[in-house]
Amino acid sequence: MFKGQDFLKAKFSEVSAKTISLSGKTFARSRNEKKIKFSEAFAYEKLSGPKCIRVLRIHAGNDIDVVSCDVFEVDLDSKPSFEALSYTWDLDPQWSTFSFEFVADKEKEERPILCNGKTHHVTMNLYHALTELRRQNLATPVWADQVCINQHDGDEKIAQLGIMVDVYRSARRVTIWLGKLSLVRSNALEFMDELTDEPFWTLQSKPAPDSLARMNSLSRAFEQMNSLNIKDQYHWLGVILVVGRQWFQRAWTLQEFLLATDFRILMGHRDISPKSIERACAQVIDFYAQDPLSTQVGLNVSFLPLRRYLENRGTLFKERAEFQNGKRYTAEEYIRVIRVRLASVIKDKVFAGSALLKEHSSPTVDYRSTTLEIYMAFATERIYPETGIFALSLVGGANASTEGLPSWVPDLNTPLHPEPLRYCLCPTFKTPVPKEKGNYRIDGKTLHLKAAKWDTVKDIGESIWSWTRYDDEPYNEQSKRWKMRTSTTSQTERFGLMFALLNDLGTIYAPTGERTVDAFWQVLISGINLNTEDGLDVWRQRFQQWFAFTIVSIRSRFYLEKHHAGNYLKTASKAKKWMVPMIADWDAMEKRIATFLDLIIPIYTNTKY
Repeated sequence: MFKGQDFLKAKFSEVSAKTISLSGKTFARSRNEKKIKFSEAFAYEKLSGPKCIRVLRIHAGNDIDVVSCDVFEVDLDSKPSFEALSYTWDLDPQWSTFSFEFVADKEKEERPILCNGKTHHVTMNLYHALTELRRQNLATPVWADQVCINQHDGDEKIAQLGIMVDVYRSARRVTIWLGKLSLVRSNALEFMDELTDEPFWTLQSKPAPDSLARMNSLSRAFEQMNSLNIKDQYHWLGVILVVGRQWFQRAWTLQEFLLATDFRILMGHRDISPKSIERACAQVIDFYAQDPLSTQVGLNVSFLPLRRYLENRGTLFKERAEFQNGKRYTAEEYIRVIRVRLASVIKDKVFAGSALLKEHSSPTVDYRSTTLEIYMAFATERIYPETGIFALSLVGGANASTEGLPSWVPDLNTPLHPEPLRYCLCPTFKTPVPKEKGNYRIDGKTLHLKAAKWDTVKDIGESIWSWTRYDDEPYNEQSKRWKMRTSTTSQTERFGLMFALLNDLGTIYAPTGERTVDAFWQVLISGINLNTEDGLDVWRQRFQQWFAFTIVSIRSRFYLEKHHAGNYLKTASKAKKWMVPMIADWDAMEKRIATFLDLIIPIYTNTKY
């Protein structure tokens, strides 16, 4: 017993000594930085030519020393050897144990460094990157926009933005900085390195299928809960903290990554392999979708909006290979990619990816133009010539983020809701309006086009987005424009509304010849991106299970009300008229549902209530 105590005491002493050592170095460095904080400021000299840039060479030093570097000019035409840093200016949001949410870095702290012996202030994220590169004894000069571009010279900034693509293409290597390490992220990286191409959950121990078959539903639920490993939950949450870094969300970093000749991904002192990120992004959402505990507490639904973003991060490396081989975005593809990314300046949504688009004539606007002028030019010169009036489906939300933006101009700074049906693997849905070229004309801020008048719209449907995103701003405004009917109805009433619609349409959807229920649930999930037939099969199965389960739930509830609460007439007399035909003949109702779902429900069909 005493030996064990001595062992723990020794271990804690080692940890304490290490902690004091690290804290002491940080404290000593901060003391040294205070000495130069108000010293003579670094002054920029004008660049010599249009293809000239500045780079910095980091001096060797100890952890207690102030970060010091030489800043000097090079000409890209002379093919200099340097590395480029791809990072975000601000620190990533940190988890708050008080508010139980991620809190953005509001302090925007800056630290002083020495550039050519003079003081220059940089944001904390760049400061952390420079200190880590110094620890790694990087001898190659580095390009980092915050230091290498005079941020107080508007003309220079615009000129340097114009050659940004050349900078990242010319760099020997691009270092992607994802921030400092923490204990959780460090453990997550080790976990990610151990992932294989085989899905993680298939490697976990599970009860034999024959033993599960002998269990009743309650026993199976308990067996699944007993097989849980809390450690797995910890690791996968850590994975989300890694792949959820701000770098993956920014507009400028996409171009920096896709066009880089070579790259490495750095978090703290750890290099992250692209393969580990690909595997983690491919498996993390499926883990939460199948994990019993996550399903019980609703994490599988909470992470649903993240699915497309995480999947896109996993496929970034494949897309980069395609761009290295000459791929470029169409205007429509670019809109889908860039509107979910973030930019501190809204107009950057256009300029941050200009080199990722297919070649086109020079735009009539530049960075000095207003956001309104830039968005309108992008629409009239790129989007409409490529997509025609389909561009109206790409406009986005009803509230434009730019004042004065015409309603027909896609707003790259707002989410696309609702999404076009063709994005949801619904190729059989066709527009009744012919798509001949030249069926529109743009005159200033006015769009002239041909239109087909249908009839008065009596009712509207909605996608699953309105249920899962109802608590988000600005969707939950107390306005009929936002608040749709089924957002606040019960599950059983939603079922009744759905079935009433299906019953009116019949089992076959006449316009396309497909099963009505298949057309219906594909419309419902129009807020979800599906890229494979496997994804369609999964959602088809989920919808059928939900539909069948709900009718059983309604019937069970009705049975309890009839036999135990004495309010059979009360149930039938409620305003929910969709319930009346269900109550009238349960057997016929279940057979009708089975016809739509192409299922057999033998357990309940012959039960008389």
